[in-house]
Amino acid sequence: ARVRAFLRPGNDAERDDRGSDVAPHPSSGASGASGAGIAAAMVVRASEVLQTIVSHFDVGATVTAHDDGDHIVLRIDGDSSGLLIGRKGQTLDALEYIVGRILAREEQRTVHLVVDTEGYRDRRRESLEAYATRMAAEAKRHRRPVTLDPMSPRDRRVVHMALQRDPELTTRSVGDGHERKLIIVPQRSGRSASR
Repeated sequence: ARVRAFLRPGNDAERDDRGSDVAPHPSSGASGASGAGIAAAMVVRASEVLQTIVSHFDVGATVTAHDDGDHIVLRIDGDSSGLLIGRKGQTLDALEYIVGRILAREEQRTVHLVVDTEGYRDRRRESLEAYATRMAAEAKRHRRPVTLDPMSPRDRRVVHMALQRDPELTTRSVGDGHERKLIIVPQRSGRSASR
């Protein structure tokens, strides 16, 4: 109940200048005339919510936020990034989910956001793309499907996107929940080629 009250808009009891900065995206403009930008107030609110949550980790981190046109991007800067990242980004995913749910409830609509620290999201994407390329080569070489370990929805999407332009492969997800896996399937060559 304390956390709910603490995160409610307009509750200044615990707010201070712990480093929540907002840099509006240049293309969104002050009035949002293009329609593509996210309201500055929502960017500020997202930053406040995440800063409040992170302050309970007791890691001395600060949150900066900006509108990239499609998402609210929240970056956490501090010394304990490993704690904030978690195993394969699970803590970042959880923070993103919680902040997103709070904002969705307040705004009565879906709010798209990304929570990152020390460039983890880009490093993870690059690592997954390299892994996808290696596993795709294996699937082609052995001419049989390769099943990857269970992945988060975000990670599966990165692999799907990395391989979508390869005409020799298809990808599909199987399983449920935390056990959902991705399968890389090589396309069968036409029979006329073997005749």
